[in-house]
Amino acid sequence: MSHLTDESILWLGTTRANGAPHVTPIWFVWHDERVWICTRSVNLKARALRRDPRVSVALGSGPRPLVGEGRAAGHVRPYPPAVRDAFVAKR
Repeated sequence: MSHLTDESILWLGTTRANGAPHVTPIWFVWHDERVWICTRSVNLKARALRRDPRVSVALGSGPRPLVGEGRAAGHVRPYPPAVRDAFVAKR
């Protein structure tokens, strides 16, 4: 699981309103068996996730990349203290 704790950026895949894929790098933390990301509610990725919560993520390069699929759940600030602390520690 070192990719999940050591890396700072993952690639987030969502779907645009017209069905086209949208892939973007985003800062993240791994906490409580979940990937946590922060984004503004007006950003394309946030709008896409409200419309369709299905996501794919990719992390790392070389012979041991990590790829996953799942469903996103929105969380409005304030974030849980442990998640906030994990982001602060990653700076």
